Parts: sequence; C-alpha cells; structure tokens
Amino acid sequence: MSWNNTSVNRNGSTLLSYCLNKAITINYPNQPTHFPYNSFPSVLDIMLSQCCTTSKPQSVPAFSSDHNPIVFKVHRHPDLSAPKTFYDYKYANWHLFQHSLDTALDLNPPIQTTLELDHTIATFTWTVQQAAVRAILVTTSKCNHLTLPPNLSYLLKLKNYYRHRYQWSRQPLFHYLFQLFIQIFSTHLTRLCNSKWSSVLGPIHTRSPQFWKVA
Repeated sequence: MSWNNTSVNRNGSTLLSYCLNKAITINYPNQPTHFPYNSFPSVLDIMLSQCCTTSKPQSVPAFSSDHNPIVFKVHRHPDLSAPKTFYDYKYANWHLFQHSLDTALDLNPPIQTTLELDHTIATFTWTVQQAAVRAILVTTSKCNHLTLPPNLSYLLKLKNYYRHRYQWSRQPLFHYLFQLFIQIFSTHLTRLCNSKWSSVLGPIHTRSPQFWKVA
C-alpha cells in the first residue's frame, strides 16, 4: 500500500520497516509495472532514494516482458528540506499492535546458547517492526536538512570520537580534545549556515513579498 500496491506481504513489510528506520524514500510510479497473466496488474518496480530529490518514476512499456521498467531523473543538488518519514503514534491502533505481538511472539522461547539468544532478539525486533507497520500510520513531513561538506563531516567524526574516548576513559586529555573540536566544529558550522542563508536571501529584493516570507 505504501507504494501504490494493493497487496501486502512479509517482504513488503520488511522493506517498509527498513526504509522507515533508515530515512529512505520509496519512489514509485502511478502506473502498474507488473502485468501477470493470472492476476491483476500491480506496482512491483520501485526506486529508493536518500538525501536527494528525484522526478516521479514513470512506468514505460518498452519491452515484451510482463515487467515494465521505470524511468526517473535524479537532481544533482541536495534537497535542503528533504521529507522525513516517521510513525504517527497519535493515530496508532494499539489494540491491533498488541494483538499482532500476542499472536506472533513466543513468550517462553528456549534459550540455551548465545546463537539462540541472538535469534530470539532478531525475531523480537522483526515482530515489533511488523506490528508497527500494520497498526501505526506512516506520515511524512518536511525538515530542514543541511548537507555537510567533507571537512565538516571529518570534524564531526573527530568530535564524536573524542567524546566516546572520554566517556570510556575519563582522561582529561580526551575531554580537552572533545571540547576543542566542539568549538571548531560549531564555528565552521555557523559559517556554513550563514553562507547558505546569505545565498538564499542574496538574490531576493528586500522590498519584495518573497523576502519577508523567506525571512
């Protein structure tokens, strides 16, 4: 249902849960892409994207196969307000969620080895995700997203690295380096944000309605 398909199965639910957890956008055409001889047409061919914008995929009847390829365009510039997909817990069907867990989970699984423990954890996680897909509404919102250049991404990794080192060791040197990289990263991030802001406002006339709307 999340990509214009009327059927729901385990593989589709797994894909939807993965995309929700990784903030991946599912792009799909409005036209069917699969035309089986023994059932109704459906949308099986989709495209996944992350941190970029694309055109609406189109189903193209270019071959004699029962599957149509899809075509789309990927925009080269990053999307500064990429949509964010998340669960809307306000309209969740908690009775369905609980029923899904009650019918799918084994309350007393046999756990004798670490392998069985890992399997039980994976099964529990997958079951909760499937119950959420069935019982909780998925919605999309716009959020400001700023793509960091390589130098800032490297500074962010260094800051997080020394933060972890200090948390584990409590050595003053790591605390000093952590605070130092916080200041360096914050300074460069502020400059980047101001530069982006100036590039948006610069071409707009100060007396135009668009200027005050953006500001």
